[in-house]
Amino acid sequence: MALAVLRLYFAVDRLQHLASHKAEWGLLFLLLTQLAVFRGLDLPRGGGHWLARMDSLALLKLYILFFLGLKAFHWNRRWFILRLSPGALLVLTFAFTILVGWILLSLPRCTTRPVSLLDTLFTATSAVCVTGLTVVDTGRDFTLLGQGVILGLFQLGGLGLMTWAVCFMGISQQGLGFRERATMLDVLNTQSMGSIGKVARRIVLFTFLTEAGGAVLLYRFWPADHSRHDWWTAVFHAVSAFCNAGFSLFPDSLEGLSGRGVLFVFTVLIVIGGLGFPVLLEILSRRTWRRPQQRLLSRFSVHTKLVLTMTAALIVLAAAGIWLLELTFHERVLSWPDTLLTAVTPRTAGFNSVSIAGLSQPALLLIIFLMYVGASPAGTGGGIKTSTFAMQLGYIIMVLRGRERLEMMQRTIPRHMLQAATMIGVVATLFIWGSVFLLRCFQPEEHTLLELLFEEVSAFGTVGLSMGITAELNAASKLVIMASMFVGRIGPLTVIMALSQRGAGRRGQYPEARVIIG
Repeated sequence: MALAVLRLYFAVDRLQHLASHKAEWGLLFLLLTQLAVFRGLDLPRGGGHWLARMDSLALLKLYILFFLGLKAFHWNRRWFILRLSPGALLVLTFAFTILVGWILLSLPRCTTRPVSLLDTLFTATSAVCVTGLTVVDTGRDFTLLGQGVILGLFQLGGLGLMTWAVCFMGISQQGLGFRERATMLDVLNTQSMGSIGKVARRIVLFTFLTEAGGAVLLYRFWPADHSRHDWWTAVFHAVSAFCNAGFSLFPDSLEGLSGRGVLFVFTVLIVIGGLGFPVLLEILSRRTWRRPQQRLLSRFSVHTKLVLTMTAALIVLAAAGIWLLELTFHERVLSWPDTLLTAVTPRTAGFNSVSIAGLSQPALLLIIFLMYVGASPAGTGGGIKTSTFAMQLGYIIMVLRGRERLEMMQRTIPRHMLQAATMIGVVATLFIWGSVFLLRCFQPEEHTLLELLFEEVSAFGTVGLSMGITAELNAASKLVIMASMFVGRIGPLTVIMALSQRGAGRRGQYPEARVIIG
């Protein structure tokens, strides 16, 4: 704080200095304002209000973390200079954020009891990868500061580290260079090089507004007789739901939480976060609604129409399937809020209002399939993505009909995109079965194969659902699950491309050969 004031005092042009450091001075202004408001509130110490559990020092520490994060984003420019590929850049940023989160969660002020370094690393990885698998009780074993660190980690991981980097670079100093913009075209999934900063800022603004609205609605509909009915609980769960993180302050997630309104808010936040930011921005774009003479779906791009169609189909079919399977095999009728949340949360939120271990095995297999498919591209969820699964289905239909081109939504899909979708499916399947093999070797007797498969697909799909075995895993199995969460969040194809090197192409080729298949 003193350093910022001194730099302003000795600056040659103070107005120019303020203009080039808007983010830093904005955070400083918020800090001073919040401290003034905090001191002006007459809150009883030790009361139930969440502000009463914080002091000025805690607020100052949180804002110091924000300043350090801002500086880290400035340092991110050097990674562009290293001429890293977008995939390698993404891997490094996620790994670095996990490392920082691990260090912070290992501090004594962040935990209420001694927590092993492996468990704090597991928690940091789960938070940054927006998974939600936990080996400790988040609400009991972490202090308010520790819970705030976890919230910050899955907020960063949900939006994507590069989105934050572009947003802060754009509002702080001289903006993005040409190479940085070119690198970010692939990360933010946008075509216009000039719109990268605008897209990133819109994503962050939309996220904050949606999470704020979700927190207000959760506080409004939260059962008044619940043990934790406060604003911190509402904010934590709203951010966790939108980011598809699955972290909860309760040991049994949302089990026993009555009220249709609160479960419906969770469901809506999960669906919105899982659609992907390109789809959300296109829906909210003015150009979409300037053509009222066209049918609604015809105004959208092929990607948006494909994502919306697949999302709606998966939700409806999953809800009907889970309800019928539970009625058939367990002879119980799930309420429609529980059914809808159970159908939505495997893609890929991790909240559950019914016991996952208590579901029938056919219902569990259906949930495993939903976790494998996951959410949509460029969003907060994981899995192979809805558009990838749609292209795989389209390819099967193309072969059955004897066609040579894949056509969807009256458009022809390029062959290289079909090859990428096929490769994602193959690599994801091989990675999952390899991880299950390792889990079976490390946990030979303790758990069934279905439990291990469920845990692995949940980790790879960054879902966070569990049959209750996460805390019982040994150290080696936890490392396997952490690797699965990391690869699943970044994407198996991205990891392969980050580790591979582009070689020189051959000028010639060998003669073709026929191989018997099938």
